[in-house]
Amino acid sequence: MYVRKTLLVFGIWVYGLLSIPLFAQTRFQKAYGGPADDYGFAGQQTADKGFIVCGYTDSYGAGRHDCYVVKIDSAGAASWYHTYGGTNDDQGYAIQQTTDGGAVMTGYTKSFGSSGYDVLLLKLTAQGDTAWANVYGGLKNDFGNAVQQTADGGFIIAGYTLSYPAAADSGSAYLIRTDAHGNLLWSTSFGGPSQITAAYSVLQTPDKGFAVTGFTNAFGEPNGDLFLAKTDSNGNLLFLKTYGGKGADWGNSISLTTGGGYAILGSASTDSTSTNINAYLVVTDATGDTLYTRIYGGTKTDYGQSIQQTPGGGYA
Repeated sequence: MYVRKTLLVFGIWVYGLLSIPLFAQTRFQKAYGGPADDYGFAGQQTADKGFIVCGYTDSYGAGRHDCYVVKIDSAGAASWYHTYGGTNDDQGYAIQQTTDGGAVMTGYTKSFGSSGYDVLLLKLTAQGDTAWANVYGGLKNDFGNAVQQTADGGFIIAGYTLSYPAAADSGSAYLIRTDAHGNLLWSTSFGGPSQITAAYSVLQTPDKGFAVTGFTNAFGEPNGDLFLAKTDSNGNLLFLKTYGGKGADWGNSISLTTGGGYAILGSASTDSTSTNINAYLVVTDATGDTLYTRIYGGTKTDYGQSIQQTPGGGYA
């Protein structure tokens, strides 16, 4: 499983793409944290034109790593920050503002749950206080990588599980569907024996189903491919397609397109040794058939982490 760590330094840039090279004007750049290590994994602009960021902190809290959420105003000043966790390892990997003005965060916890690591779903008020927290998983390690509020006010989580089906040396993509209070409605996993399939991004589709992307070497090339999986509203798998070459390829972010298809951004190895890595864009139709792919980057390592379609039909 690929782990993406970023220092908790948040910057807002405006890009004007005239030609290569790319020019950027920095609006602000701020650091948040204390005397020890603090990491940010995900952020989103909020309805008040500010931002909310999650990750983990070693500077504050009750344990070795605690989930760390910082609310930032439009000028970059921290409005509040909160930590969440116990005496063991707790980390936040994805956050989204909810329709009630609060936020929902997923990640993992070793402080609470059955054993090992479990998926954490944390609902926050607009002031950052805990409304409720739930954990999901089995007897082995389970991780939450992405979360989205669904049309009915509930939540869908995508991640990675070693508990379902039980497999000592492999892992499966993990989907968890809850109601608005975090109560489990259903969960499902898909992958292959003695192989790795991990989900990194999920969204609800117009038909109330879900589209998921991530990494798999259970299907496609043995070094691993970017995958797109489509399920119905109950998590039943409708199709799974892979994209990439002989090296390792994976998807980090998925967005709906105006044509009803999907745009997936991730990374691709341009050789079988997986040493030359570039940002990788895959655009498909609604059935997952490839419309086009693009590679971005230079002679060293370049990663694609997040994508969104813009009003003009392009992508940021």
